[in-house]
Amino acid sequence: MELIMWIIIFIFSLVILIKGADWLISSSEKIGLALGLSPFVVGIIIVGVGTSLPELISSLFGALKGATDIVNSNAVGSNITNILLIVGISSLLARKLIVTKNIIDLDLPILVLSTVIYLIAAYDRVITVLESIILVSSFIVYLFYSMHDKPSGEEEVKKEKISIKTIGLFVIGLVFLLVGANYVVDSVINISSIIRIPVV
Repeated sequence: MELIMWIIIFIFSLVILIKGADWLISSSEKIGLALGLSPFVVGIIIVGVGTSLPELISSLFGALKGATDIVNSNAVGSNITNILLIVGISSLLARKLIVTKNIIDLDLPILVLSTVIYLIAAYDRVITVLESIILVSSFIVYLFYSMHDKPSGEEEVKKEKISIKTIGLFVIGLVFLLVGANYVVDSVINISSIIRIPVV
């Protein structure tokens, strides 16, 4: 009975987490454009980083609760799922996916490089503070490089006022994201404990 309860909590929390991230990203995008950020910068920072918020927040809660394996499993599992499952199913449905030259020349080498950096950091089964700084610094370098490599001829977008609804969705999305991530981690830890699968 306890296992069923935690499974229900996990599913409900996951829905809240995903919906919160969705509202947070959409409202942040509108706020960013209203503040004068270009669509390209909004795409790189808000949409690009925002889509990883559920994983990031869940990993932070997992680390704070001592379930450190959740962090690594979350990151590695997410990348494997994105590359194999999402690309695979999308190409099956679309019959064909076009891979741009920019992805081949820039994004794929960076993907390989980031994987190598992670493998080196995780090889001794411990990621130290220094290695963590290197990982975060590498991401910041990539972020600034992506912004510097901004495409030319970008059209200006007319600024719009930030509505109360947008602010409300931002706040609710943030709350949902935090609450959902917290209970997702709690439910995973409890489910793993009940069926005796170690998470730390």
